[in-house]
Amino acid sequence: MNANTMARYKTSIKNVEDYFSAKKIQDITKRDYQIFINEYAKTHAKDTVRKLNTHVRACVRDAIDECVIRIDFTRGVKLSGDKKTKLPEEKHLDFDESEILLKETKNRLDRGLSYYCILLGITSGMRFAEMMGLQWSDFDFKNNTVRISKNWGYTAKMEQGFCATKNEQSVRTITIDQATMNEFKKLKLKSIANEHNLVFFVMTSKYHVLSNAAVNKTLKNTCKDLGIKEISVHGLRHPYVKPTTKKFITFFEVFRAAS
Repeated sequence: MNANTMARYKTSIKNVEDYFSAKKIQDITKRDYQIFINEYAKTHAKDTVRKLNTHVRACVRDAIDECVIRIDFTRGVKLSGDKKTKLPEEKHLDFDESEILLKETKNRLDRGLSYYCILLGITSGMRFAEMMGLQWSDFDFKNNTVRISKNWGYTAKMEQGFCATKNEQSVRTITIDQATMNEFKKLKLKSIANEHNLVFFVMTSKYHVLSNAAVNKTLKNTCKDLGIKEISVHGLRHPYVKPTTKKFITFFEVFRAAS
């Protein structure tokens, strides 16, 4: 199980423990569980409620198989959610917004390492944990590729240091445009030497890399300055393009044009 999945399971366990406290699983009724789900749904989106229920159902089925309990108190539970799940266009930038952000990110690279993370997020579609796990040896400047084979634990809930990617399919080598690779060549020359040769190493950070909160703050402030939709780093992975959009220009071409 990868670190992100484990973190989600731990969150679900904490939610259940906080609500039911010392109550034994044998004493939980369908009514008890429905009330728990209703309370959780007051502050969470329906998709999040569904994920929590999925985790609990799996545990309950194991308990039934082990003859710990006889009745599946999760069966027939009604799921709801107070917070509306965001539409795709609310989670991600459209093409024109991505183009604006990409150009401005290049202009701000001298302001800090967070902007290099944003740049790579836009041009590569990497997950944040994947970017934090990058070492300089993963960059092939001759062939303009980056090898993704590991994550880096950047929160207390994650496995510390190098850890597995989300799944086997996440291990891959991707091609990066020349302009972006040129910027990282420059960054490498002035990077701080560190034990693991991490690209996004931060000496003062508890987890030795950029914090997700810091990069998100930088990204949102930049979006605000530009007058475009404010998104998180995760939202950089899938730039939203409306079906009517007829532009098929690549990010490489956009970045090259800004050079």
